[in-house]
Amino acid sequence: NNFDTSNAASFGSAWKKSAKDLQKSLGSTLDSESLLKKTSSKSQLPERIAKRNIINTYVWTADGGFFSESTETTDVRSESTSGSYSSSWSSGGGVSANTTLFGLKWSLELDASVGGAMSFTKSRTKESSQSFGIDVDLYALGCDGNNGQVDAYRFNTFYLEPDSYNFDDFFGKVVDPIWLAGDSYYAWALRQAKQSGERPSCWRVFHRVTYVSRILPDYQTNDGSYDDARTQAHIASNWELIRRLDPYCKRYSGSLAELSTAIKSALKKYLPELYPHYERIVEYMGEYYGLEV
Repeated sequence: NNFDTSNAASFGSAWKKSAKDLQKSLGSTLDSESLLKKTSSKSQLPERIAKRNIINTYVWTADGGFFSESTETTDVRSESTSGSYSSSWSSGGGVSANTTLFGLKWSLELDASVGGAMSFTKSRTKESSQSFGIDVDLYALGCDGNNGQVDAYRFNTFYLEPDSYNFDDFFGKVVDPIWLAGDSYYAWALRQAKQSGERPSCWRVFHRVTYVSRILPDYQTNDGSYDDARTQAHIASNWELIRRLDPYCKRYSGSLAELSTAIKSALKKYLPELYPHYERIVEYMGEYYGLEV
């Protein structure tokens, strides 16, 4: 058995819940009306928008190298100012005259008007943006196909917003208290940063491995076991099995029932040697896709 369920079992449900909570904070949207209600008179963005949590997923395989599924946020700030000036004027006048000449009445009228208007508008817009994300890289890894070597694994990287609980975890669970009390220059410097009374908010980055695959030895027992069937199908590890089934099953990874049906169909058609062990394979694939098994 080369599927490492120790990490997945102990952290699976807890991290799924944490991931869902973080996704809610990342993916939640506000309409314009609620945004205005949550914005103070000083035009400060609401606190829920100012905070960030990021979850990235990374996969390394001996054949394909390092792959990442990462999230990056971009903040855009736009300011617009405008001003306008307008004026108008008009003037008018009239002249009239009446006279009598040779027994006839004569009259003359003259009207004149003049006017003008002027309008002036000026606007200016200033926009700035800032991106925020996490970049993770690995040192060169290799696998020459020997038994027991890791040929694939997956892990999540979490960036958590500043919180005083991160401070408590760092000094209470991460840092060795014996080392911290020692004579090392780095320990002395870290002691200066320890503010137990204040418990300042700290951001946190940590990683969790969610899947590991190892090369297994070939079995030639002909006893009908899973390992024997795997050898007959020329599959060296569970990662190779997942890679073979993924094109036929990934689209159904949202439901365990649909995934099970898809796996049975794929095994019957492409890997009949492994069909008697489909329940075990469904469990592997379900845990790999993050389903409750």
